[in-house]
Amino acid sequence: MKSAALSARSNSKFWSIRTPSLFIGDLCDESSLEKALDDVLGPSYANISPSCTHRPLPDSLYLILFRACVKLKALPQVQRIRAHIDRSFPSASAFILENLILTLAKCGGVDEALLLFDFLPQKSVFAWSAIISGLAEYGRSHEALYMHQRMLNDGFEPDAYTFVPLFKACGNILDLETGIKLHDVAKTQGFTSHMIVLTALLSMYANCNALEEAETIFNCFSQPDVVCWNAMLSAYVNHGEGVKALRLYLQMHEEGMCPTIQTVIIAIQACGVIVEEVDRQTALEISCTLHAYARKRGFISHEFVHTTLVSVYGKCGRIEYAENVFTEQPVHHLSLWNGMISAYVDQGSIDKALQLFWQMVSERVSPDQRTYVLALQACISCMKMDPKMHTYSKHFQMLIQEVGEALHADAVSAGFLCDVFVVTSLVTFYGRCRLPEKAEEVFCRLGQSTAVVWNALLCAYIEGGLAERALGMLKRMKEDSVLLDATSILCILQGCNDAGTLDLCLELHFAIVSLEQDSDLFLRSALIHTYGGCADIKDAEWVFHGFPYQDVATWNAHSTGCVMDGNMMASACLFEELHLAGLRPDGVTYAAVISACNHAGKVDEALEYFMMMDWFHNILPDSKHLVSITDLLGRAGDFTRLESVLQIMSKEHIDPSTWLFLLGACRTHGNLNLAKEAFEYAVGLKPKQATAYISMSNIYAEAGITDQFLESG
Repeated sequence: MKSAALSARSNSKFWSIRTPSLFIGDLCDESSLEKALDDVLGPSYANISPSCTHRPLPDSLYLILFRACVKLKALPQVQRIRAHIDRSFPSASAFILENLILTLAKCGGVDEALLLFDFLPQKSVFAWSAIISGLAEYGRSHEALYMHQRMLNDGFEPDAYTFVPLFKACGNILDLETGIKLHDVAKTQGFTSHMIVLTALLSMYANCNALEEAETIFNCFSQPDVVCWNAMLSAYVNHGEGVKALRLYLQMHEEGMCPTIQTVIIAIQACGVIVEEVDRQTALEISCTLHAYARKRGFISHEFVHTTLVSVYGKCGRIEYAENVFTEQPVHHLSLWNGMISAYVDQGSIDKALQLFWQMVSERVSPDQRTYVLALQACISCMKMDPKMHTYSKHFQMLIQEVGEALHADAVSAGFLCDVFVVTSLVTFYGRCRLPEKAEEVFCRLGQSTAVVWNALLCAYIEGGLAERALGMLKRMKEDSVLLDATSILCILQGCNDAGTLDLCLELHFAIVSLEQDSDLFLRSALIHTYGGCADIKDAEWVFHGFPYQDVATWNAHSTGCVMDGNMMASACLFEELHLAGLRPDGVTYAAVISACNHAGKVDEALEYFMMMDWFHNILPDSKHLVSITDLLGRAGDFTRLESVLQIMSKEHIDPSTWLFLLGACRTHGNLNLAKEAFEYAVGLKPKQATAYISMSNIYAEAGITDQFLESG
């Protein structure tokens, strides 16, 4: 029922036919809110004299307007209401001012709320909570915790509503220690019986990677509402516990709790997690079931539902399902375009990803930073392609380079070169193109470089063959106080390996130990590999034996170092020790030991390892294995066993370098028949490469039949 005060103070027909409860339902967007403000407050305060005054509105009506502003995050409208209050209330009530502070803070005007808060003659717990809530909501978590300390110093005790943003602040900055202390205080004061406090606690523990504590909090609920269920479901998904999330979703149904759109979205996201955790088929079947449920409940039109479905179907390898969801939607919003492009990139459908990008642009949909990152990732994936997998690889990659450069130009026009993710993608792209100078040019245009961008440039130098320049980057990083992380150390170690810089390798070893990252298996493997590349086998052995546990990559790095040092016996012994340790060798392990046999001229041992790959471990030989075994048997003149090895393989898929090695062996031992076969396959794979023609010409010349070769050529 409309209040008498409202009827007396408002002459507008708008108010004569609406109650306050109906009014707030009418304010569904900013335009309707702006119209209501025109009716209630009069013309915009920007168009009237500062000396003009207005009669104040009832407190209940201000509250309705405040709630509508919070719902729409409508900061300009809040500021307009504040201007009206300033003109209408020379000394507004504390109640109105405190709610104004809360509304400003909730709508993003945190600094304005802080100024107004400081001028309050008497502060209350409500006002303190409002400021803390605004700071926490807009990412100013450290300030929120500081304001809490000020609140305590001023003699105010927080209530349940104060603890909610405090837990949010701790979760935002992963401050588990402060969160636990606040939990103890809230428990002592009896606030942990409040559902909103428990839900905030659950989210805080989940964000701080304390999943067990989050589960404990969830179990404290006697009758959790859907918000609590969603918080726990989200915690499981964010921690990669897809199976637990889906089990909880089923439990939610069994307990009669009706899922919301948010619940269904989280459950679909869980399917994306179990693609790796369980298998694709199970994830696909559950996704289809959730898809049908969302359709039945009328959720399918929600943009996050179909965007998540597109993403999950892509991860399940059913790109046609993702395409169906995409094409079903009458309106394609930006997140859906991005989701479909991402699905194509994940599945390696690079041409479709780029075609969809151009279709999106042609339909006048403006790409955002994520769109450019996805399109650049598609280009990066193309530049990583094995040339053997694409018939026109050079022409194709030149075309992709042009596409990437066009994306670069468009990103500059859109003003996205200040975005760290776009810049990182561009730097990585130019690194893949072997254009380190362009990568550095993009890097230098970003004012504030992060460790991620530095790492991308380091990788660009390494991939461009500029190891010395990559090593020089380390000095620049120190000057700019950029902290080394695992990725940057890995890049610089690769540079040390390429340049043979032992002193810097020792320095990086010290940095790894100082950063307490010496238990990282990837870093240990890289360190062992680099010591081996720098011919420092003793230090490689020291790192290898310095820890009780080694994975296969660590063994491989040490074995490769022994091969580079020419120590075949050490490599063979490491192979046997790996077996005794209960580890399964991979292709790299066999490549190292076969290469060691090749260097030592051990034909029988090399063949034994070569056969073991398939017989015992079901590993198909690749180019590295074939080059080593072909080179060894060819130099030994053992063509009988060499032809037996070739018969095992599908000759069309043998690497060109293998046939070139074989041509060299045929020339050494005068095997003309096998040379002809090797020549045909080598030319078939690389018709424009001169090496095979030169080798075969020399073989014919030495056999005295040059004219026959010229006729055939």
